[in-house]
Amino acid sequence: GTWVLADRVTAFESAGETFLPIETWPQDIEACSEPRPELVARARAEHGAAIDGARGLMVATADPHADLSDASVVVVIEGATRAKLDSLTYHFQLTRMADQIQTLLRRSRHIEHLESLGRTDSLTGLPNRRALEERLDEIGGACRHPDGPASLAMIDIDNFKRYNDTHGHPAGDALLRAFASILRSGVRSNDFVARYGGEEFCLLL
Repeated sequence: GTWVLADRVTAFESAGETFLPIETWPQDIEACSEPRPELVARARAEHGAAIDGARGLMVATADPHADLSDASVVVVIEGATRAKLDSLTYHFQLTRMADQIQTLLRRSRHIEHLESLGRTDSLTGLPNRRALEERLDEIGGACRHPDGPASLAMIDIDNFKRYNDTHGHPAGDALLRAFASILRSGVRSNDFVARYGGEEFCLLL
């Protein structure tokens, strides 16, 4: 913004005890050096921001149930020129931006969760028909599949309606869940299992 100019800014993703750079501004320049653990700890203790000379730092977490000790994103600002701001005001502005980053992260996580629900069958936990169709679009035919030719198997449980009528819908649901578990455990990690609908399942091998 107009209240501060910086030489460069790098966003890092937390990976345990280390931080991996996600993006740097301006683009096509070397990322800021990895934030020091003590400065990250100070930012966590000081409402999401810390200042160390010409280096500012913001922390945020995408998990609404976690505190800043589980920060998932750290933003480093280097070479900030802030002639109109004292350190206290600068720190306050950084904490406000850290709050905004945290809000964006949590909204993004929520959207990802909702999208995942829209692609998952609630009964079996398998991907649903929509997810299968998206996966088929991604593959774009056997000629472009990175692992070579692909096969699609459609599987239907025989006499499922009779089973439901005889044993009841809860038993039918339990059967579908058990069958889905068997399918999932019987394929390789790069294969794809989906519930197509009703008692129909698909294997993309």
